[in-house]
Amino acid sequence: MSKPLRRSMLFVPGNNPALIVDAPVFLPDSIILDLEDAVTVNQKDAARELVVHALRTLDFGSCEVCVRINGRHTPFFTDDVRTLVPARPHALRLAMVESAEDIVCLDELLGRCESEAGLPVGAIKIMAAIETAKGVVNAPSISLASPRLVAMSFGAEDFTNSIQSERTPQGQELLFARTAVVLAARAAGIDPI
Repeated sequence: MSKPLRRSMLFVPGNNPALIVDAPVFLPDSIILDLEDAVTVNQKDAARELVVHALRTLDFGSCEVCVRINGRHTPFFTDDVRTLVPARPHALRLAMVESAEDIVCLDELLGRCESEAGLPVGAIKIMAAIETAKGVVNAPSISLASPRLVAMSFGAEDFTNSIQSERTPQGQELLFARTAVVLAARAAGIDPI
């Protein structure tokens, strides 16, 4: 796959088969099958299996298909990666990235899982979701943590919670952090999304 455009990204709850099936109809550049915030704890395992089934059986056309996985420090992280790799998503979008080590850990686990699945190491790309004050401060090192990191995004809601602030209509409380993530991504030659 050539470098995909990421102008429109459609987030789809990983536990909703009807929405997953319909996602390609809207022709987004990317479809993000969400296993993190969109899925309650008691549905994580079933959603993971549904997403794997969708990746193996549905035709997503020219859409880039990514899976938003649970953060590294959750009990779901390893199972998310191990279960998803054989289904060959284009990328995994790691939630709540706070350090370069989060990306390095995912990269190493992906490499082992790709080898076990008979895939070329590096085939599945990484996207980082920067959603905390610590993540924003570490954005420059995060952006350089892996050659498979292709994009970084800023998560305003979780960030606002992490700085114990309230959202304002103007969004001034987000300006510095959002800009820091964009600058780190651009300096590293990856997409800010």
